[in-house]
Amino acid sequence: MKWLGIALVAAAFLLHPGDELSEHVEEASRGTHWPTPALLIGLLLAYALQKTDAHSALGAQIYVWARLLYIPAYVLGIPFLRTLIWAASLAGILMVLSAYWPGM
Repeated sequence: MKWLGIALVAAAFLLHPGDELSEHVEEASRGTHWPTPALLIGLLLAYALQKTDAHSALGAQIYVWARLLYIPAYVLGIPFLRTLIWAASLAGILMVLSAYWPGM
């Protein structure tokens, strides 16, 4: 399943630059750039504070899988599913951040 996102991005570069599909794939892959640093900072902070646990690991996995599923959902143009997948990736980030949040 993880190769699906990689294959879609590779297909965008093989198609002509003006092709609509390649533009959708590039746009979807650009959408993964802003939340990824938040996840990485959260994971590094949890590791530095020695607050990692199964909950934060599950959150990171949910985030990665959701972002991989987001690209095909975006390319296929399924708005409701795309929103659900985006919400799942946000929930994954929040699960990682909750590992060291006060009172958790």
